[in-house]
Amino acid sequence: MELRDEVRSSFRRAHKLAKKYYDDGDVAKARVEYVKCAQFSDRLADLTPNKKDAFKEQAKKFREMAEGLREGNIKIFTNGIKPVQPQPQLEGGGKEEDISTKVRELILTEKPNISFKDIAGLDDVKERIKETIVYPFKNPEHYKYYDVPAGGGILLYGPPGCGKTMMAAAAAAECDAVFISIKISDIKDKYVGESEKKIKEVFKIAREYERAIIFFDEMDALAADRSDSSTGHERSLVNELLAQMDGVDTKGANKYLILAATNLPWAIDTALRRAGRFDKTIYIPEPDSTARKKLFEIYLKHKPVTKDIDLDELVERTSGFASSEIKLICEEAARIPLRDAIKDKPRREISKEDFDSVISGMRTILATWYPKALKELIRGDEQEAFKELMESGKRYVTSPSIKVPKKNTIIHDPGTEQIIAGTNITDNVFKAVYSIAAEISRDGREGKSVGTSFLIGDEKNVLSKSRQLILNPFEGHKPDERQITDRELKENIKELAQLDGAFVISDDGLIEAAGRYITVDASEVKLPKGMGTRHSSVASITHVTKAVGLVVSQSGGTITIFKDGKIITSTRP
Repeated sequence: MELRDEVRSSFRRAHKLAKKYYDDGDVAKARVEYVKCAQFSDRLADLTPNKKDAFKEQAKKFREMAEGLREGNIKIFTNGIKPVQPQPQLEGGGKEEDISTKVRELILTEKPNISFKDIAGLDDVKERIKETIVYPFKNPEHYKYYDVPAGGGILLYGPPGCGKTMMAAAAAAECDAVFISIKISDIKDKYVGESEKKIKEVFKIAREYERAIIFFDEMDALAADRSDSSTGHERSLVNELLAQMDGVDTKGANKYLILAATNLPWAIDTALRRAGRFDKTIYIPEPDSTARKKLFEIYLKHKPVTKDIDLDELVERTSGFASSEIKLICEEAARIPLRDAIKDKPRREISKEDFDSVISGMRTILATWYPKALKELIRGDEQEAFKELMESGKRYVTSPSIKVPKKNTIIHDPGTEQIIAGTNITDNVFKAVYSIAAEISRDGREGKSVGTSFLIGDEKNVLSKSRQLILNPFEGHKPDERQITDRELKENIKELAQLDGAFVISDDGLIEAAGRYITVDASEVKLPKGMGTRHSSVASITHVTKAVGLVVSQSGGTITIFKDGKIITSTRP
């Protein structure tokens, strides 16, 4: 297969994933894939001279799409339902009218294309959600007769990747309600007071419909405990949310329900969990054996597999895995024979050996999430508040069929003083970068090992000797929004670690770029056998600059630190 065909194939895959992630509401992942689409379009422009202008225009379009996703969208699925109580338009214009207009422009006409039957297992959970959400909307006369209020707030909580967001969307589809799906990026605004106005506008729109469900994803990021909030702005945002929830009329003609999902229930402000607000909590656990078998059946339904594939064996080997990881296993197993076929090898079915290869190299993210959850619940004296999680977590970490890491989670100093000697890199900047690298090494992403690299210091020389492999997600951001020591930015770095290329960080901790491709000749550096292109590229640029390089190996998670073109140390957190 020619290089151009390989790039086209990569482009099609990225474009497909971008649309899928966007439809699923995962804006961060969608943006990453649209960035890749732009990158592949640029490459096709170089490889196809007679269509260069068309591919350049295509690349520009995908960059604009990626930039457009930076702020996020409030998704409102109405399925053609019209407001029964339209609000009067504001007079005189101004920012409040602008906010209202922007939210209303984002109304979509289709509802989520999912139902409870599309979600494997969790039958008890589905019934509890129906009793709380679906039945009050479908049988309002019974609730009125027994004087039981409908609507209110429900918190879905549990381990990551186990279907909380899907459950919320399915609930909206089952009861034909307007579904307003919100992520943290949709609400939080850098200007004081703007986030509160957005919250107020969302509730105002919900009141216009006879039935509406407001769904807050990643609720812990939006409504963190005010005692832990570092700014008055964050506390004010929680206060506005409390005020709006207190204004919910559960006995009025219009019914609207507030749903929220979180992987960190202990981090949500306790005032939001009292009666009248999120007074109902529903635990969404990882899939049991029955659910895992159904998941394998769903994800392998249209894939060519050999007859010796034993689903029961796959179910047994994936005990304790998240639902999203079952999907990932099926996709990764399919990619093994796909890569062979692309290289003109005989096309074959997905074999047992392919699944063996994928599963043996995977470590479920829940093996680190559950111990952390137990620790947080005990520390915050929340055992009774989230009793189901506490009991499930204890069973998980003591199960003989699940490998929970016993290692110390303390990140040890790799020798910072020696490493940064002779550079302008500050102690706290290097330690912050190393801490992120250690977490990526230890936790991976969605149960899969992730490899990445960092270059610290002498950023001007580093940038001049490398080129941008992808759209720079940090371009144009103010210095205080690019500090490597910032907690929220740290999570963004971990999210972007799945991209190719290196992160470039200045001496004083400003993230200058991500996805930089090293253009320095690597032939002058000599490394041990087994180290790949990522290691040689980082080593070579530290050879010709004053930068310090860190490489997280995808195979094994070892962190190798380079300086002056040489290995200073290798550690395994």
